[in-house]
Amino acid sequence: MTRPPGNPKGASVKNKTGANSGYVEGRVLVGPKQVRGGYARIVSQKDGSGCIESYDLKTQTWSQALETVTFDMVWSAPLVSPVAWELIRNKR
Repeated sequence: MTRPPGNPKGASVKNKTGANSGYVEGRVLVGPKQVRGGYARIVSQKDGSGCIESYDLKTQTWSQALETVTFDMVWSAPLVSPVAWELIRNKR
């Protein structure tokens, strides 16, 4: 295990490399969550980092969120239950 650079007292993270690293690009890590009257999620990237995406109700698509939406905001926001999410997605 290593500590993130520049944060010697930060949380330890496991080194992950190779085919069984657990990182799957596009996998939803957190969310959907209700943020600022909309919906956001954190999705894994190929390099193991995360990307914040927001949901557009009109087009029913996910896209990269504005920089004003932070990881802390998404992480601490209330989770939308699977049943509620289906109702939101099917609402036209």
